[in-house]
Amino acid sequence: MRSLRIFAATAATMLASATLTIAAAPTAAAATTCSERDYLNIKGGYRAAIPATSSYSYNCILREGNRGPAVKALQDSLAICNYGKIERDGIFGPKTTAALKKAQSAAKVSADGVYGPKTRDSIKWAWINKSNVKCGVMPR
Repeated sequence: MRSLRIFAATAATMLASATLTIAAAPTAAAATTCSERDYLNIKGGYRAAIPATSSYSYNCILREGNRGPAVKALQDSLAICNYGKIERDGIFGPKTTAALKKAQSAAKVSADGVYGPKTRDSIKWAWINKSNVKCGVMPR
């Protein structure tokens, strides 16, 4: 009977450890910070600048305190698409957070002020061509 209890306790501990490891993996993968600006070609001759990682993956995160070209790409679209008057300085501060929350609310995604894949796919981006600027959601 004692052996059965020890076995059950060991199995429960191993199962809990496996569950925690599995649950932590997606968060770690999604936690890569955007550091670059990249350009996507969109039909009609438009291009949109969006945040990317140093390896040019678009599955990355930005939040208050981040700085650099990725933040500037986000700020450009937030300002152009009327989500708030913000400095387009590459510094993710309180005004960028407020503008991003406004964009997230308009797109009906969690308005947490953190940029990630769901926000990228839902908010409007500045689409620019030789003679025109318009705002649109990224094509999938």
